[in-house]
Amino acid sequence: MLKHLAKVAESAYAKGNLTSSRELYSSLVMARRQRHGDNNMLTISAIGKLSVVERKDGEHEAAIGLAREAVDGSEKLLGALHPDSLRWQTNLAKALVAGGELAEAQAAARDAVEGYHMIYGAGHADAISAENILAAAENSVGRALNAAAQL
Repeated sequence: MLKHLAKVAESAYAKGNLTSSRELYSSLVMARRQRHGDNNMLTISAIGKLSVVERKDGEHEAAIGLAREAVDGSEKLLGALHPDSLRWQTNLAKALVAGGELAEAQAAARDAVEGYHMIYGAGHADAISAENILAAAENSVGRALNAAAQL
């Protein structure tokens, strides 16, 4: 039943229906917490996916909190250099950029870049994606500093 709920939530997300996707992923998180507990990768994955939905829908505070929870849980279970942990770290960086928490976004993206370089090397697609997020965060900081200087 939970696999079906996960597929329906993914389908709603793929169709761009963020409202339904949020409701379905929220239900999935609650159900997986009840069945598996918080220290389970199925639960953590559902939390991470809910974070993505929240970020895409502009709910930055919720997205950041959920992304942090996914990173913390994944690192606890799998270690900081596991690809899943790095994926959630990259997602956290995206949420932080979207939420305007640029210094923290830089740190999160830098951690992901360094981790991907360690396990895959610099040219890997996941490393490049994290590098792009780091560059976006750095560019946003630069624009903010320039704007402040012009005041």
